Amino acid sequence: MTGAWRCEGHCVHLGQWENAFGVFAAVTTRPSGNMKDPGIFDRQVRAAGLDPHRWAGGQQVHGRRVVPVARPRIKEKGRTDGMVTQSPGLALRIFTADCIPVFLIDPVHRAIGLVHAGWRGVQKGIVTTAIQSLSRHYHSRAGEVCVAFGPHMGACCYEVGVDVASVFQGIPGAVSRSPRPEEKTKLNLSVALRSQLEKMGVRRDKIIPAPGCTVCDQKYFSYRRDRTDERQVALFAMAGGRGTVHS
Repeated sequence: MTGAWRCEGHCVHLGQWENAFGVFAAVTTRPSGNMKDPGIFDRQVRAAGLDPHRWAGGQQVHGRRVVPVARPRIKEKGRTDGMVTQSPGLALRIFTADCIPVFLIDPVHRAIGLVHAGWRGVQKGIVTTAIQSLSRHYHSRAGEVCVAFGPHMGACCYEVGVDVASVFQGIPGAVSRSPRPEEKTKLNLSVALRSQLEKMGVRRDKIIPAPGCTVCDQKYFSYRRDRTDERQVALFAMAGGRGTVHS
């Protein structure tokens, strides 16, 4: 696990940001339970000290849509894979089981974002859209934005076919082909994300790698490993704030 992350209870916390920026940033693990279950999610949010009625999430369709949110919602925003906000106490949430939860923060303008990035979303440029959304709505500059990748399927386990490999083969280090014909090509999706972020102007030293691989590490749910419908949740919120739930 990288030094920026720490294990606490049944979550991995982005401790470096929590200490430096006064945020809550974490991803649950399997012992916390399936976060797609509303009751389990509610208990987990309460245990984290957050308001279970103050969250915003997207329908997650492996697209590139990122929306600004200012108030809580009682259901996911349709066809949305990312959110940005400046509202204190409003928890952004996404569900994952191998895709990358991407945390973004502009500490200068006190704006945050959370993105669900699978290979299709990365192909479509969802992190580029997220940076543009922070800039458009909150005047963020890419050079001021910090980014962290949550736990996801690493290059060690991300076997892909020719069709997916061809999408990323132009990015140095993103695709690894074995000289052995029995071994499949592997994809390093975080390398592709880094490339996109750096092209947008995000500084390399402001990008924090993931704390581990969801396939290798049994403490995470993994669709690739288990073909499960269960999910962990990534939560990101700035401290403070009160509000009313809106549909």
